[in-house]
Amino acid sequence: MIIGSILENDTNETRTPLTPDVVQKLTSLGHTLLIEKDIGVKSFFKNKTFEQNGAIFMPPAEIYQKADLLLQISPPSSKYLSLLTNKQILVANFTNFKSKPLNITFIRLEKVPRTSVAQSIDILSSQDTIKGYASAIYSLSKLPTIAPLLMTSSTTLKPAKALILGASITGLQASNVLKRNGCDVTILDINKENFDLAKSVGATLKTPSNQEELQELIKDKNIIIGAINNNNSPNIISQKVSSYINEDTIIVDTSSNNISIPPSSNLKFYRNTKIERLHPKSASILWANNMLNLIELITSNPKIIDLNHPILSPMTHTIKRIKKS
Repeated sequence: MIIGSILENDTNETRTPLTPDVVQKLTSLGHTLLIEKDIGVKSFFKNKTFEQNGAIFMPPAEIYQKADLLLQISPPSSKYLSLLTNKQILVANFTNFKSKPLNITFIRLEKVPRTSVAQSIDILSSQDTIKGYASAIYSLSKLPTIAPLLMTSSTTLKPAKALILGASITGLQASNVLKRNGCDVTILDINKENFDLAKSVGATLKTPSNQEELQELIKDKNIIIGAINNNNSPNIISQKVSSYINEDTIIVDTSSNNISIPPSSNLKFYRNTKIERLHPKSASILWANNMLNLIELITSNPKIIDLNHPILSPMTHTIKRIKKS
């Protein structure tokens, strides 16, 4: 099978869906890998290493005309979508995708079933793991104090207090990193059944039932991280509630809506819904291995793609041209 990938349409994207190691594994399985030059530069993978592992550099238009399977982080521009036929398959994260490709079969990576069987191809879980790590490290790097308890001959420094909004994969990973760096970590989540998850990363679970309890919970925190990463994530800390946050608190929101801060506020607020891009090499390694597992799942041999696998049915879509009468 011919597998292709080109530079991402989003120039802010630092990740790549293929790494040299995964290219080597795919070529050893009999696949041909066509990639655009510099595809791994932002992820710190050299062109020479891709070539040494069996990749063939080719112009992007030729890749999109020749490949059977196209791998991207996000869908390409309409310029390249228009080159595809219904005999090709495009694999990407189609979240918030607006354009309507014609005669294209595509696999939506954001639709991976959240089951243990599908875990090896779940890009959301792998990227949320990096997201949690990145949000914790960013918070620690901006903290005006050190994180752990420190007892000296002159005085004792108290451990930093962190509040994580949501016992998600992002939230649990952020909690784990902060706890290992000496922080006192609390996870806010409405589901009391997540008590054991919070405990597993050394955090305390709190489920405030009203605004007053929430205000009390946030007022002494040094770090606050919004970690509920779905499209319908709630606005947990409103602009009004944010007035109870200390001015030296580091606030990181990995969603678009967990935390609202007034425009005129002096709070140290950082929102980045793609914060995993701060660690592109690790994020790319996880993504590329998800793709390797996906390809092994859908190919019984290097030339046949099987889209009838039960895991793939909710992920596979075809949009065909509708002729006007």
